[in-house]
Amino acid sequence: MDKSDLELMTNLARNVAIYRTKAKLTAKKLSRMVGKPPDFIDKLEQLELKQVPALYVIIAISFVLKVGLDELTKENYIDSLLQEA
Repeated sequence: MDKSDLELMTNLARNVAIYRTKAKLTAKKLSRMVGKPPDFIDKLEQLELKQVPALYVIIAISFVLKVGLDELTKENYIDSLLQEA
C-alpha cells in the first residue's frame, strides 16, 4: 500500500469508527448492513485490511452512516473539530 492509500485508510478507519459510534451501530451490524462479512468493519477500523475497500463499499458505509464521502475519507474528524475550536 502506498503513502496516499495508507493516509486514505487511516482517515477512513478513524472516521468510520467515530461516525459508527455516533450512529450507535456495532461494527458487526454495520458490516452486515453494507453486505460484508461480520468482521469487515473491525478489520477496517484496526487497519488490518490489505487494500482500500472498493468505492461501492465506501459509498454504502457513507449511506448507512448518513455522512458524505468527504467526511469519511478526507481529514480526521477529531482534528477538524479541534481546529474549529
